[in-house]
Amino acid sequence: MRVKTLVLLGAGASVDAGVPASNSMSEKIGAILGASPMNVHRGVVHAFNYAVGAMIAHRSASGANPYDGIDIEQLFSAVQMLSEKEALEVAPFVEWSSALQAIGAPARIPPFFDKNLKKALQQTRGFNDAGKLIEQLVHAVTGTKDSERTFKELEKQMLVALVDLVEVQPSEVDYLQPLLDINGGAPVDIVTLNYDRSIELAAEAAGKVCDTGITTWAGAQDWDWDAGAFVRLLKLHGSIDWLLLERDGPGGVSEPFVTIRQGPIENFEFSGSGGPGVVFGARGKVRARGPFLAMLRAFDDLLRTAERVLVIGYSFRDDHVNVALSRWLNSSAPRSLYVVDPGFADMTGWEHRGSYQSALLQAAEHFNYQAQTAQPKLHLHVSSEYARPALAKFAEEGLESIPLHVRQRP
Repeated sequence: MRVKTLVLLGAGASVDAGVPASNSMSEKIGAILGASPMNVHRGVVHAFNYAVGAMIAHRSASGANPYDGIDIEQLFSAVQMLSEKEALEVAPFVEWSSALQAIGAPARIPPFFDKNLKKALQQTRGFNDAGKLIEQLVHAVTGTKDSERTFKELEKQMLVALVDLVEVQPSEVDYLQPLLDINGGAPVDIVTLNYDRSIELAAEAAGKVCDTGITTWAGAQDWDWDAGAFVRLLKLHGSIDWLLLERDGPGGVSEPFVTIRQGPIENFEFSGSGGPGVVFGARGKVRARGPFLAMLRAFDDLLRTAERVLVIGYSFRDDHVNVALSRWLNSSAPRSLYVVDPGFADMTGWEHRGSYQSALLQAAEHFNYQAQTAQPKLHLHVSSEYARPALAKFAEEGLESIPLHVRQRP
């Protein structure tokens, strides 16, 4: 009997396609930024290195391994906050590091300074004007740099670098083909938290119609699908080829809309009314502006029709996704959840207590002490393999190849 499966993809699902993992992506973005002389000159590289160094120092001070790498989403969130640090609610209660005052573009002499000074000195009683000009010069050369503006530019450049890093080639996504047959030849629903186009390319190679629903989104909370689509792909955090823009709505107020980007992202002019259509960073995974709330509702709709869920490479760190999963798990217990993640089964130590993975493991290991029998509230199947070998096994043996997680102790 065919069982309808919903697929949920996290960052680990795209590593085999050449997309860097979150911890290694920070290093790669740093290399891209450092290769630009303009970024060095404007202080962008200085700002990036400062943020990375401060985060490593903070983590190692608490005893963590400083060589584990910096999670790119946490780093981006820090950069976002530093770009608006004086507007944060906590600003009146904290004292920012004095090192931030040194971050920014090199000091510039005020325009036409020499001409204006010469003119002031030649005028009768012009010494007052000359004195003011000299004061302006001293302040420009020795004054505090605008670090917020520099971090705002860094935020933009990190997004541009991200788009380059998650670009995948058609030849690199062949391992994803088994996902298209996960429902035994019937159409498939895939929800991804990744920005890359690996699923679109895999569907194209298989001759299947793939629809993200974004081209028909009209600013409302509804999410419409192409009736002829074989793959319904919900990109909860956006896509590298989406541009989120503003236009005048019928009621006279502006409204967001998404268009598909044509050409390199570097050619797009970032502004307050437009930018890449992605949700990046650990802060603000849900935005009121754009299609993201509508997509969360669509996620709930897809879950309601799913009989089981296959999760690949997701670290369960997005609260909004986890809440939706919890609603599905609790709606008809015990549900069947399949997880492909090399590190998932190790989430049993005290340091992981309180994590969503730990909660799932506890539900799967539920034990009725009165009856002295295992009574799992969740049928949890866990594969410790990476996406490519796990999917290759699916192609031959089906999802049943993932072993059921059972309680290891009485």
